[in-house]
Amino acid sequence: MTRHAAALLCLALVLAGALFLGLRTARLWGDEKAYVALTHPTREAPWPERFRALLPGEMPLRWWPPLPFSVYGVLAGPRPSAADLDDLDVAATGLPAAMRPFWWRALALNLALLGCSCGLLYALCLTLGVGPWLAAAACALVALNPRTLFYAPALWPELLHQALFLGGLLGLVRYLRWGSLRALAVTSAIWGYAALTKRVVEPYALLLLPLLVWPARRSVGSMLVTLLVFAAPYGAITGLQRWTNAREHGAWVLSTNTWVNVETGLVPDDAYQDLGYAKVLDRYHAASAAPLEREVAARGRVFEHLQSTSLAALAARVGENYGRQILDSFFALGVSAERWRGVDPANASWAIVLGQTMSVLLTACGALGVVWLGWRSPTHAALALFLIYYWAALGVVGHNPRFFVQSMPLMAVFAALLSQRWSRHARGPAVV
Repeated sequence: MTRHAAALLCLALVLAGALFLGLRTARLWGDEKAYVALTHPTREAPWPERFRALLPGEMPLRWWPPLPFSVYGVLAGPRPSAADLDDLDVAATGLPAAMRPFWWRALALNLALLGCSCGLLYALCLTLGVGPWLAAAACALVALNPRTLFYAPALWPELLHQALFLGGLLGLVRYLRWGSLRALAVTSAIWGYAALTKRVVEPYALLLLPLLVWPARRSVGSMLVTLLVFAAPYGAITGLQRWTNAREHGAWVLSTNTWVNVETGLVPDDAYQDLGYAKVLDRYHAASAAPLEREVAARGRVFEHLQSTSLAALAARVGENYGRQILDSFFALGVSAERWRGVDPANASWAIVLGQTMSVLLTACGALGVVWLGWRSPTHAALALFLIYYWAALGVVGHNPRFFVQSMPLMAVFAALLSQRWSRHARGPAVV
């Protein structure tokens, strides 16, 4: 117990801070209303039947990836009326009676997910050879960041995706270090559900393929088995959902918001360039009433823009987007919108600065870790590949600082690995 005391203390502080913010949440905000309104329709079914909505192929096609709506559908009570949805901007204790059980269940789920993410990050650091105190410090860098705590009382899928991705990443590291095909299969299944929460995991899974077959490179048969073990669970989970969407809507997609995210990050509207995301989104919705047609139109505008834009201008915009990801956050926006009761925006500036400072520190450690440690082993290469890919993705989707929170755990891992290497540099080789 003493060996893990720092991690337990960090977890206790995280959950206490998240619960404090949850109990003081004054209103739902932004996309949260839509998340409540679009929860899975089977949520009015008896409890055992509700869990059927969590199975691949049973989730309806939404604008966003479908799993969060199904999860909230399991937790929710009766479907709120239009009047109830109009009244959601009130104190949590003043929510419509039908909504109160849902609110407390969602908060309890997010607290559990936050605790799960802390535990997975801690276990990942230990698996990589990091000592307990440094592993606990890595958890603190992520979990005590105000940007992370913001999502505990929020109805967004960030904590769900973070827990799923970290669970899969832990299995991936175990496979790369010890060749456990069982761990690789578990990773594949977990990431299949992560893709139903955020599509961002799919390109990373493809980039990993050369690293996955490296341990089995001496035998073509072993390489094929490895690829099959990795592809089968992921393909089954996402394929069932794609097949359902193709059968019902004519498109093999998991969501209908992929290209709008790219467009809002890369393609400004010349008439509203200074107003940014909101006007670009207006243009997107004005293109068509059908979500799939809007996606096709957005994809066309993206490719047209890329063909007419120089690499220098594109790189400048990607760099600007990434800088915005680091320094901006929904936490700061939530404070300014008076999301919490009794929180004066003028007195909360220290928390905003703390979040920015921790984000800059994590980014610096991640960059240094990629350069210094990213080539030392397949395990390090997998972590470095994620950060390189995800930083590129963050630069493309520059309008939404929610996405930065997914990269923070990997940057904290590199911070811990760097600290471990420096502390042992005089005594022997680095931990690999």
